[in-house]
Amino acid sequence: MRQSAKVKPEQVTVPQWISANMRILKSLMERGDISSMGDVLDYMQYTEEIGEYFQIYSTPSVMLFDHRYRERQSKEKFRWATPDFHGVNFFLRPTNRPSLGNNKSVVSVHIPKDSKGQNICRDYQTESGCRRRFCKFSHVFTSEGCRQNHPKYLHKLITKGNSAISQ
Repeated sequence: MRQSAKVKPEQVTVPQWISANMRILKSLMERGDISSMGDVLDYMQYTEEIGEYFQIYSTPSVMLFDHRYRERQSKEKFRWATPDFHGVNFFLRPTNRPSLGNNKSVVSVHIPKDSKGQNICRDYQTESGCRRRFCKFSHVFTSEGCRQNHPKYLHKLITKGNSAISQ
């Protein structure tokens, strides 16, 4: 049986990456490199971040970033989902994917910012909130023009309390 040549990281497709990512998780668990629920959650957070990168960066650049990150994590044994700002700046390149219905336009990703100009955490806007231990994004609620420092699930309670106080 002929062995296939090893695929270069930048040539891996997203479906191939998804399958490989799960096989890698299984292998890490079998070897004991991922042994606690916290380790699994960290790996899942890393996977989620890669998924977000696929939405705004070119697939080859995300694959190169991921390949380098995994090599470093294997050698240095840092926690999964540890930020790699150098890798982000060095490897990731914006994508020029056309939007639906108009091949001439480019999808632009609007990342809301807080009053200090810091990017707002998208996970914080959900009912479950942000689960990152060291989130680099601003934790303010953005729906309904609120921009207060509370998670979504507390918004109605807080605004109801404020309106009761002001009456």
